[in-house]
Amino acid sequence: MCGLDNSPSAIRVARQQLGDRVALTTLPEASHAPDSFDVVSLFEVLEHLPDPFGDLREIHRLLKPGGLICLSVPNFASLERLVFRRWWAGLDAPRHLQQFTPESLRFFLEKAGFELLELRSINADKIQAGKRAITYCQESLRFFLRDLRLYPPLIPPTAADLSALEAPDPPPWKKVIHWLEWMGFYPFCLLAHGIDRDNTLWAWGQKR
Repeated sequence: MCGLDNSPSAIRVARQQLGDRVALTTLPEASHAPDSFDVVSLFEVLEHLPDPFGDLREIHRLLKPGGLICLSVPNFASLERLVFRRWWAGLDAPRHLQQFTPESLRFFLEKAGFELLELRSINADKIQAGKRAITYCQESLRFFLRDLRLYPPLIPPTAADLSALEAPDPPPWKKVIHWLEWMGFYPFCLLAHGIDRDNTLWAWGQKR
């Protein structure tokens, strides 16, 4: 097993858990041999890549015949995006260079040479550590309130924040706000799940 990322801070955190099995590089620069892997996973990665189709083709080359690709991306067709619009947390500009709907993700995977085995929407808390069912809604609300100058500006996390295994316990006033947000957003998330419009797309395919 091996992993790669082009973020020095992410690699530092990953090496605390995995040691030298992770490398600070990009997929094209890694120069792995063809047919090297049984499975390649890209959870919340494809939206950050300047050439997602080129990387999918490279993954196709690296996989053994019958090998699997597993990935997730924010769902641009989600109910949250339709409601929050430009304040939707999944846009995450400028870090997210691409956005995907179920149709466009299917197109990219099949054009890159994969047989799509499953494609569905799920909530981000099912695959991202530290996320809760309403986290995307909370973050979207914060972006909206910041535009109205009703919420403090966003402060990027420090290296210490990224390496912390547990978030600090919030003060009592924040706990009250979080409880009210649960009351408002959780039914909304249940509705999104019921109509297959969750905030994240999860897919896996097989090399033809």
